[in-house]
Amino acid sequence: MPHKPQFQPLGLFLSLPVVWAVLLGLLAARLSAIGLSPLGPGVDEAQYWLWGQTPQLGYYSKPPLIAWILAASGSVFDAQIFSLRGPAPVLHLLTALLLWQTGSVLFSARAGRLAALLWSSLPAVGLGSFVMSTDTPMLLFWTAGLFCFASALRTHSNIYLWLICCGLCIGLSALSKYAGLYFIIGIFFWCLTDRTRPASQRAALFAVFCVAVFITSVPTWAWNFSNGFVTILHLGENANLEDSQMSAAGIVSFWGAQFAVFGPVSLVLLGFALIRSGRSEADDRLHLFVWPVLGIITLQAFLKEANANWAVAAYPAATLLVSHLITDSRSRLIRAAGQTALLANLAICAVLITVTATGSLGALAPASDPLRHLRGWQVLADQTSRTASSTDAGTIIAFNRESAALLHWHLRQTGPQIVLPRLGPGAGNHYHRTYPLRAQSPRPLLALTDTADPPDHLAVQADWRGPVATSEVRISARDTRRVWFWTAD
Repeated sequence: MPHKPQFQPLGLFLSLPVVWAVLLGLLAARLSAIGLSPLGPGVDEAQYWLWGQTPQLGYYSKPPLIAWILAASGSVFDAQIFSLRGPAPVLHLLTALLLWQTGSVLFSARAGRLAALLWSSLPAVGLGSFVMSTDTPMLLFWTAGLFCFASALRTHSNIYLWLICCGLCIGLSALSKYAGLYFIIGIFFWCLTDRTRPASQRAALFAVFCVAVFITSVPTWAWNFSNGFVTILHLGENANLEDSQMSAAGIVSFWGAQFAVFGPVSLVLLGFALIRSGRSEADDRLHLFVWPVLGIITLQAFLKEANANWAVAAYPAATLLVSHLITDSRSRLIRAAGQTALLANLAICAVLITVTATGSLGALAPASDPLRHLRGWQVLADQTSRTASSTDAGTIIAFNRESAALLHWHLRQTGPQIVLPRLGPGAGNHYHRTYPLRAQSPRPLLALTDTADPPDHLAVQADWRGPVATSEVRISARDTRRVWFWTAD
């Protein structure tokens, strides 16, 4: 009886030339889409760029690493959209390569290669390769921490050195986004459940790890200490647990969004991978970096609400678990699902690249186009610049955080100050705190409003005239951005 060749899941896809071709091809396509896209930056991207103009140890709502990265990128590419978004796909490629190495250390070369492909094809990574966010560097250093932790598990010496390196990486992850500190929970549970080492050694390893995390992330703690821990107040405002609703609908909404974050088939496979976790030492360690994060954000979704990306720190380890499940499984159903997951994710990535390059969802665009927030700001900036010039304005008063951020980006070469008055209670935002409207703000004043009424309740005395100009631009099939301009001496 002839010998049947062993079935190799994703055989051609996991050959070394194909893996490199897919990874580098995605990188090239994403960089090209950034260069071709007519879409301008989002409000958060513009804010991170502005932070990078004056690098500090910390900022009102986020740690400082993204500002440092954009400051370095801007020094190479000047203040262009490529300097803002170009680092994103490169950082995600580095994350994929780290997952490749981590999978190889824990499981096999095939699992590592599949992890790299799955990560690069995740819908969240496809979107995150076009929009520069704090998640991107956070995930890179989180994954580097996983690699160090995996190496610590597989070594019989230098375990303290590996845990120190792990702590340094997670410190950098926390300098990117405070969600990087979730990693500490995984290490804590590992110390509680590991039975291969004495309790005293586990306690020492945990202490060494935490000290390394703290030392590396000292800049943000020093900044917070000198600024009244305002970031903690901001995080509390985001969670908004004082107005808890305790609704199961929040859980349904959050988990429905995770299909779009991790991929529809990939998320189902993650469920199977978590069910079988614990059958091997490697699996048992990895799942500790998945379910605590998902559980915390699920609880947040139940109590109030949770954004889709708030649990993204769970997905590097989740990608490794799914990759191991697929390459190690003897089930034809699991192997077929693995192939489907990768192909489905690659198809979604192709759509995202096309959408970002063209700046349009085409026939799929709803009346309330989600891309509308990225459109029309250059038109408003041009009108603002003309009006400021004709009125000899010394101060431009934005009408909300979005307009303050994007006018700073588009009018970065102009002279007038751009300020944002605080109209309500609370700590305010970065622009309220850093660019406030003051009595001594240079005059004449040019105020932008999103209604046809002159500005009121401002902290300055002014006799407003106008509107002296208007701006109107269609940003979706349903929406038009209308702005009125008012002036006062």
